[in-house]
Amino acid sequence: MGATGRDWIIDDRTRSCGQCGSEYRSLSQHWTKARDCDHRPLSDHQHETVRGLLLGDGSLGGRESPNLRVESVRRAHIEWLHGELGWLSRGVSRYHKDGARVYRLQTMSHPELGEYLSWRSAPPESGWRLTRQAARVWYACDGSLSPAGRDGGTAQISLAAMDERKRHALVAALDRAGFTASSWRRRVGLSAAAVGEWLEWVGEPTPGSEHKWRLDTLRSE
Repeated sequence: MGATGRDWIIDDRTRSCGQCGSEYRSLSQHWTKARDCDHRPLSDHQHETVRGLLLGDGSLGGRESPNLRVESVRRAHIEWLHGELGWLSRGVSRYHKDGARVYRLQTMSHPELGEYLSWRSAPPESGWRLTRQAARVWYACDGSLSPAGRDGGTAQISLAAMDERKRHALVAALDRAGFTASSWRRRVGLSAAAVGEWLEWVGEPTPGSEHKWRLDTLRSE
């Protein structure tokens, strides 16, 4: 069973340009072609949200002026990410695949996203730091909270990382952020002793990912 057609549950594809005041179906195309209007710069918050997505479930499409896409079966999670990205997001669409509802967020194309083309397979091993916002988004996308020993190690906080080079870069990034991490079987993880510190650092639970903050679940198992 394949995927069905998409419908938009949040449609922000048509927006007004803050420089000329006109409304466009594609602001990115307008900014690319216009003589007097330039691409709106991304904020630090948007950059860190993008980084967090690329550490997790996000992927880039295109080259010189890429767009970013992320999918999830958790509607509240995708809608939260839409809010975190602000005007950069074109909205959220929904389709059915293999009997499940899938929600997709897609950003507009933007030249500043080209800075992250080298992150497609893995983030750089140096030259950047893991911020609270990037870690928060990453954990909400790809993190899990489980009892010690479930995956054959001592880590209770773990995050998916399929590629060995990516795991190495993520362990280094966590170390720079002050967290001792290890890697195993397509995941990176923190020790049980770091669980509370990590959850305090990344902040309050995010919509659609509340279960990843529930320490009481661990105590009851």
